[in-house]
Amino acid sequence: MLGVLSKREIQPQDFTESLGAYRLSDTGRKTFLTAFERKMNDDFTHPVFGYRCTYRRAIELQARLLSRHLQEGIPYKPLALR
Repeated sequence: MLGVLSKREIQPQDFTESLGAYRLSDTGRKTFLTAFERKMNDDFTHPVFGYRCTYRRAIELQARLLSRHLQEGIPYKPLALR
């Protein structure tokens, strides 16, 4: 999610400062969450199953694979895209 910074979707004015702590403003938070949802809906070819899926679906698949590993001892392969 560093893309929102490198693409300058979030600007310095999207942060507020209070007592030395910086927080995203409502506008900045909305911008970040919009970018997050956009990323979760991007698709790619899953390296284990070989078919296209969204990042959202991949998280669910990885949770199921981990569950099977923990419950049944089936080898777990972590998702590594880069």
